[in-house]
Amino acid sequence: MGQGAAKAAAKPRADRTAGSGAAPVKARPRLRKITAAEMGAIPDLAAAPRRPAGRGSKPKSVDDQTIYSSVYTAIVEHIILPGTKLPEDVLAKAFGVSRTRIRKVLQALAHENLVTLQHNRGASVTKPGVQEAREVFAARRIVETGIAAELARRVTAAQLAELRRFVIRELEAEHARDRRGAINLAGEFHLELAKLLDNAPLTAFLRALISRTSLIIAVYESPASAMCSHAEHGILLDRLQAGDAAGAVSYMEEHLQRLEDSLDLAAARRRPVDLQDVFTRLAAGPKTGG
Repeated sequence: MGQGAAKAAAKPRADRTAGSGAAPVKARPRLRKITAAEMGAIPDLAAAPRRPAGRGSKPKSVDDQTIYSSVYTAIVEHIILPGTKLPEDVLAKAFGVSRTRIRKVLQALAHENLVTLQHNRGASVTKPGVQEAREVFAARRIVETGIAAELARRVTAAQLAELRRFVIRELEAEHARDRRGAINLAGEFHLELAKLLDNAPLTAFLRALISRTSLIIAVYESPASAMCSHAEHGILLDRLQAGDAAGAVSYMEEHLQRLEDSLDLAAARRRPVDLQDVFTRLAAGPKTGG
């Protein structure tokens, strides 16, 4: 018996149950499978302890909000980059939940334009175009200069003190070379400004713009790109403390324009993504030393 015939004979009975006239079943196209290290790293974003389940024991249930927060954080902190595929089966295995629940989370992320869903192609991290990038920064300048003007008229000493403590946290993250933490805190600083106006729709809108900005930076970042600077945030607070509405507006506009100008919007740079390396580093946690 030849080697090919021996392999055919060794196939399980289930493969030979179809009648001789049945059409052969087409194999599904396979997406790249994330490795065990990658799958183990995704839930770690939520800081939930992972313990191997013993035989017969049921894995600890993970709620949808935890899954959403984990994938959201991985996207906005550039842990997984625009264009990265997000196969339902891989995420379901990583979180120990059904594909139906993963689909629900991906749909929620798609509603925020962080994930793109394509028929028969699945989900992937959204990759913004150049025109959209310019429009997002334009929208942020309109919204955030208005926030700055209003805060200059009504911010309190206690609120300013809290914001300055936030800037110190940004500085500490930069000194610790915690890029993930610094990126997250930079965006959160701008959200904290909006929250002081007690306007939920405004805060939600700005949050969406900041999330889109994170994707834009991941696609168009150049070697000379500047992060949202804690030092510039401090200068902005000085303008607010002085009640200088015109100065705060002007500086906020310059601050956002400087960030946009540091990006290479002439063309998208296609960076290769080694998911195994990304999730292995993620599982190890952020750097804490200099």
